[in-house]
Amino acid sequence: MSLGNVKKGGRKPDDIRCDFCGSSDLKDDYEVGEVVCNDCGLVESGKLLDPAGHSRFGEDAHNTKSSGLGSSIGKGRGPRSIRRAAKKNKPKKSYLQQLYSLVDEVVPEGRIRDSVKDLLKRYDEEEKKLWRLRGKLRGDGTPVYRQKTLVAGAIAALNIAYIPNEAGKIKERWRIDHIDFVKSRKRFRNYIASNFGPTDREGVRNQRRREILHNLGRTRDILAESVGWDMATAVYEEAIEELKEHYEPVEDDQEEPVGAIQNTKYGTKSSETAAWEATLVAMIELGLAGSMRWLERRVAPTSGGNLTSRYIRRAAALANGSEEE
Repeated sequence: MSLGNVKKGGRKPDDIRCDFCGSSDLKDDYEVGEVVCNDCGLVESGKLLDPAGHSRFGEDAHNTKSSGLGSSIGKGRGPRSIRRAAKKNKPKKSYLQQLYSLVDEVVPEGRIRDSVKDLLKRYDEEEKKLWRLRGKLRGDGTPVYRQKTLVAGAIAALNIAYIPNEAGKIKERWRIDHIDFVKSRKRFRNYIASNFGPTDREGVRNQRRREILHNLGRTRDILAESVGWDMATAVYEEAIEELKEHYEPVEDDQEEPVGAIQNTKYGTKSSETAAWEATLVAMIELGLAGSMRWLERRVAPTSGGNLTSRYIRRAAALANGSEEE
C-alpha cells in the first residue's frame, strides 16, 4: 500500500490508494501500527508513518526522505529503494483471502474446507465486515491471532450444521485462548441459527450418502477394467460394510452414531476421501493391494496419494505377518 507522507491530522493525499482494490478510503490505526482499506479490508501492518511526519520503515527517524545511498541491510539484498519497490509491487491479499489461507493450512481439501470459507464469506457480506471486528481479545492481540480466532470459531460453528471438524485441535495448535475461541464460535453459530434456521440433519446425512455412493460406484466402474466386474463389485460391497461399521450413512435405515460424528474414523473426511479410504481397506481384505497404485492413478482424490501409500505399507506389513503401527 503506497502511503506517502501523512499530513498533519492524519489526512493523506488523494492519490494514495489501496494496492488491492484502488480505493483511497484508507484508515490509520496508530495504536496497532496498521493501515486499513475501508472498502476491501486489506490490512497493512508495520507501514504506518508516525504522526510527526517521520518515516518508520525499519530505519531511524529522519525529516527527509532517505536516498538509499550507503545502506547495507543484509548481504546481497540490494539497495533499499529496490527492495521497497519490489515490496510495493507485490500482489496483496484482501482480509478475506488472508482468512482463506489460514483455512487452507488446517482444513483438508473437501467439503469442510469449502463450508468454512462459505461461512466466512457469507458473514462478511451479509452480517458485518470481518476486518472491522476489533473487540478486545485475551490472547496476544496481534492481527494474525485475531484472524486465527475468527477462523477457528467459524470451523467450530459448523457443528451446529452437523458438519464434523477438528476445531478443538486447531484451537490448541494455534494456542487460542478458550474464552476468545468460545466468543468467536458463538458469533458464527448465532449467524447460522438466525439466517438458516434449524438444520435438516436428515437432509445432511442423505446428501452425504449420495456423495459416498456416487464415488464408490465410480471407483467400481474403473476398477472393473482391471479385475473384472464381479471382483470390483465385491470391493464395492466390502467398502460399504467398512463404512457402515464406522456409522457412515450408506443405507436408508442405518443407525446413527451415539457419540459425535467427528469422533468416527471417517467423520472429518470429505465424502470422496471416505469412499477412497474404504475402497483401500476393502482391496486389502480381498487381496488386491497390488492394484492400488493402478487405481490411484485413475480415480483417487487429489489428496489420496499419501493415503494410498499408507495402505500399501499396511498391506506389506500384513503380508509379512505383522500389523503396521
